Amino acid sequence: MASRRKAVGVAVALTAVAVAGLTGCDSKESRADNRSFDFAGPKLTIDVREAGLRIESGPAGKVAVDRVLSGKATAEGAAQLSMSGTTLTMAVECRGLVTSCGAQHTVRVPQGVAVEIRGSGSSVTAVGLTGSISAELHNDGSLQVEDPTGELNLNSGGGGIIVHRARSSVVTAKASADANVDISFAAPPTRVEVQAGGYANVTLPASRETYRIDPPTAAGAGIANNPASQRVVAVRAGEGRASVKLAG
Repeated sequence: MASRRKAVGVAVALTAVAVAGLTGCDSKESRADNRSFDFAGPKLTIDVREAGLRIESGPAGKVAVDRVLSGKATAEGAAQLSMSGTTLTMAVECRGLVTSCGAQHTVRVPQGVAVEIRGSGSSVTAVGLTGSISAELHNDGSLQVEDPTGELNLNSGGGGIIVHRARSSVVTAKASADANVDISFAAPPTRVEVQAGGYANVTLPASRETYRIDPPTAAGAGIANNPASQRVVAVRAGEGRASVKLAG
């Protein structure tokens, strides 16, 4: 009987150790670090996978990255951050039983540098960038762009696209599946092309400018639809409505 009790005790102890091993890196543990890379190119490519990303303007001559890892992302080898040439790569891959695995990056790029974003399963925000922005997101990656001034070419495979207060002259935004696109302008654009699997909304600044709206039925109240205008806004929506309206 004593031997049986001892065996049961050992089994319980081993079970406790096993559970602790499964959950040890999976709770509220977090770690913050930062890196800085010398940079002199006209365009930065950012490859991000399964991680949050915020891009801001920063000082000339370098690309700076602040990173916060949480849960199993803090484990050795789970998170990647590297620069090769003009490509910045950041990725997270957590293995085993995962209840918490997160990574948030803030990247600061020099003023005027063009940014190309390649993302998978990531939520991306770009704020106040003055260079052009191109993005190709997959696996429900979403994109929000605030106060841009350069040309935008944005594509999302399943996640939504939001642009606030754009001063960009040319904007192309395409979101597949049932994703939505919502774009507002702070200055009159020259050409806008929007395609969405869900709804597509374009809000233009109040001004005396006229636009050629395609299709004309998308033009909301107060929009001066001029077929001869050099300013073109083309909007297509799948499951939802395509609309073009004035701010205010």
